[in-house]
Amino acid sequence: MKILTICSDYLPNIGGISNHIYFLNKSLLSKGLEAKILHVVENSNKQHLFFEKAIVEGNLCYRLHIKDDLSGFNKLKYRNHVFNLINQHFSDTDIIHTHEFLATLFLIPKEYKWVWTNHTSHFFRFFSQRGFVNRLFSPLVRFKLSKADGIIAVSELYRKKTVEVLNNPVNMIPNGVDIESYSFKPVKFDLPNDKIKILISARWSKVKGIHVVVDLMERLEKNSEFKNLLFVFAGSGLRDDEDYYMKLLNRIERFSNKILFNKVSYKDMPSLYQSVDIVLIPSLFESASIVALEALASKKIVIASNVGGLPELIKDKQHGFLFEKENIEDLEKKLLYILSRMDSSEINNISEAGYQFCINNYDWSIISDKTIEVYKKILNENTNL
Repeated sequence: MKILTICSDYLPNIGGISNHIYFLNKSLLSKGLEAKILHVVENSNKQHLFFEKAIVEGNLCYRLHIKDDLSGFNKLKYRNHVFNLINQHFSDTDIIHTHEFLATLFLIPKEYKWVWTNHTSHFFRFFSQRGFVNRLFSPLVRFKLSKADGIIAVSELYRKKTVEVLNNPVNMIPNGVDIESYSFKPVKFDLPNDKIKILISARWSKVKGIHVVVDLMERLEKNSEFKNLLFVFAGSGLRDDEDYYMKLLNRIERFSNKILFNKVSYKDMPSLYQSVDIVLIPSLFESASIVALEALASKKIVIASNVGGLPELIKDKQHGFLFEKENIEDLEKKLLYILSRMDSSEINNISEAGYQFCINNYDWSIISDKTIEVYKKILNENTNL
């Protein structure tokens, strides 16, 4: 079976989609599929329309460099060029797989079978907003997505919502995690041993709820436990709202018990998880959190907001702890409860249960097997026509 993934979000980009594509492709290759990546590199500093082969973390990747991005009508601008590349270099492809909502949506020639994985809340915002652009283009986008031969959503919540929008059958196949990497315990981060370290791994965006953490810090400031805590932010240099980012910096700068890592490569994330005690996910919305899976695979206690697909990963008081979105009082209560029992059998049992839940359901080998079943069903249906 020959699979071509077309994407604009891929390594060295840091994020859920690039991570998913890399590890899924790696697992497909290990199972004998001929899985290839065509990465459209946006805003590239290389020659415009330069096409190359590259090795990315041991996987072969084909790159098309373009001088701008795939927003707006640029999707159509590069369509014929991408079509020609596919027909010239990947004409024997059985299935094309895409993972982004709009960026690569119109880059699939109609003669190829196509699977689309829905990762992003942007999909639901696009169809719910009533702006002129959305009303003008949503029928076209809905029509295009309805023509996919297979649709996958990364959480049960997303599956139901995708069905509501498109009225197509949708498979639920979650994100995965490289269990082996996160079970290994290299130590590269020199964090103090006398502090309880709380990791917040996210870009500084409002939807990621970083302000919730700062609110918590301000609330805890007079608590005697506060001096024993160290808040470790990984991704503080990544943001999509400059005003929000600067307001947070102004609020957090007076605290001495915090560390701001600009960004941490995915290679070093296992080491960072092993260096902390608690992982806090304060998001206002999450589809299927990679951070939650990484924390579970690292046997860390997770505190997460009760939103999106997070409750599918974190069963409250079984695999971790959930708090009500933006409810600082509830978050403080859950955190203090954990701190008072850090070395107890209760907390150890919860972290072990979370780990077992993760390896039994989210190992990439399991995820790739489920994805292959979707591919096979499509090809079998095509054969029977």
